[in-house]
Amino acid sequence: MAKKEAVVIALLIVASLSMAGCIKSTTTAVTPPDPQLAQYIEAYNTTLRAEHPNNLTAWLVTPINASSAVITDAWTYPSSTNSAVNLTYSENVTLIRFGSPDAATTYVNNNNAGYRLVATSYPSKLSPEANQRAKGNATTVYAIYDTGASLGTPGNLILQTDQYVWIGAYEYLPSPP
Repeated sequence: MAKKEAVVIALLIVASLSMAGCIKSTTTAVTPPDPQLAQYIEAYNTTLRAEHPNNLTAWLVTPINASSAVITDAWTYPSSTNSAVNLTYSENVTLIRFGSPDAATTYVNNNNAGYRLVATSYPSKLSPEANQRAKGNATTVYAIYDTGASLGTPGNLILQTDQYVWIGAYEYLPSPP
């Protein structure tokens, strides 16, 4: 009986080794962002570094394909004289570059159910607007849709600036002083 088990085990090992050579392993290369999207992302990073020179705590770009990437970033707002609370903002968004502002608007309109429209014009010169800096001209289409309610409550956003759409999650959290 022990001989039969040994033979069966040996045959299984040989079969396993034989099959290992038959399995083809493939790796899909990640396509880097196209030059226009890469320039937009770099302009956004430059804006964040300029506006948060000492408190940008995270920055990670993960390409998906030539026209989209995931951006994860975070920064802190130090307490002011009016408040003893430090805030940390973090976002994890997918950035998509469409062929035109109309195509981006169609995408936004098809995906904004459950969101509320909070802005249709660029809110302030202090907020990052990489599109304007990357293209060297003013944004023609701008809209922010949001689900967030309050400090410490995660929210979701859809932001359109011309042919670029940001869709993902963000959060403002109190952080230790």
